Amino acid sequence: MGAACCNNDASKGQADMADAAPMATLASATMNEEIVKQPVMEAPSAVAAKEREKQIAPDSSQIEAKKETAVSPPVAEKNAPYEFTIVLKKTPENSRLGLTVDIASSVCMVVDKVNGGLLAEWNQSNPDLEVQPGDKITTVNGQSGDAVELTQVCKENSVLEMKVVRG
Repeated sequence: MGAACCNNDASKGQADMADAAPMATLASATMNEEIVKQPVMEAPSAVAAKEREKQIAPDSSQIEAKKETAVSPPVAEKNAPYEFTIVLKKTPENSRLGLTVDIASSVCMVVDKVNGGLLAEWNQSNPDLEVQPGDKITTVNGQSGDAVELTQVCKENSVLEMKVVRG
């Protein structure tokens, strides 16, 4: 086996890779670590509100009052989905709902238009809980799940408790 090393045919002045500058020196000179700072983001207003509620625990009478009173969301959360309940009572003088709905979703009634009737009266009396086009009526008198059934409940009952979802 007396084969000569492959280095034997190299000239005397030639430098091998091992003779060059150490790799650690090259790597540190050319590759500096870049530190990227992330901007500090505030919690969404809904999360911040829940955190405040956890810190200040209201007594049970305040909780009951909150359950009974429907309140519109704070201005910062107007685009967030929320739910409220309205009650409409038909009378001999005014038995028309004044509501045009789309039942294509099949599980709820989507408000297309408010055109007079009981709903216009509701909107005037309750500007903070006004029913608007695009709102979804998901429950009428405890009935839910089928838009056709919801329309029947509206036709057959004189008092209508409607759960409305906005957003």
